Amino acid sequence: MAGPDDYFETEAAKRMAVLVASDDAAAATAMIGGGKVGAFDIGDQTQSWLSIAIQAGAKATFVTLLREYGLRGASREAIGQALFHAVVADDDYWLKALHAAGADLNNHGGGDLLLMIAARTRVPERLEFFIANGANLEAKTTFGDTAALMLSVTASYPQLIRLLEAGASPWAASEQGRTIGYWLEKKAENPVWDFESETEALRQKVIDMLVAAGVPHPPPAPEEILRLIDVGEWGT
Repeated sequence: MAGPDDYFETEAAKRMAVLVASDDAAAATAMIGGGKVGAFDIGDQTQSWLSIAIQAGAKATFVTLLREYGLRGASREAIGQALFHAVVADDDYWLKALHAAGADLNNHGGGDLLLMIAARTRVPERLEFFIANGANLEAKTTFGDTAALMLSVTASYPQLIRLLEAGASPWAASEQGRTIGYWLEKKAENPVWDFESETEALRQKVIDMLVAAGVPHPPPAPEEILRLIDVGEWGT
């Protein structure tokens, strides 16, 4: 397992990483003040001092860095990576602090849209934080689709239902014309699908939500979806 210093090349940066991880706020800020490292230096995997502090649970150093330097000089990528570690952390302290400092929740980190990461944690409070704080529910994931559509692919129905309740579009469609309804039906085509399960009940609830919103179900074929999108008749 990599240590915090393994993400950096120079001896000064390696030393700083260790100080941050050990929560030595005074020594860490002295390194920055003395010009040995920059407040917004990043290493491999877009690791920053803030992301290292979050992973190590180094609250004193985290708070000091945010107070003294804020986020204005940090790259969007570095902030996104820090947010990723905050989203998957054991508590929401880090996420709330970064957001209060101005971090944009409509960012990517950890390889995907942070809203999607929040949904994948299966910790309801994480997703609720994004919803309550105005995250764009139609933002595109790394795969180019909305979080709601991707959750239908993985049959993550509790999270999908919550996003639909919060206003995510039930009309979401991929570039191939695959919709939420398409994936709902695909799951049921599985020969071992349990139609008496709790998951099936949730699948049916999503179907009911689509129908209530006026979305045709069963859904048209992907080719027809693309035609409807092209003529402006899908999602209207």
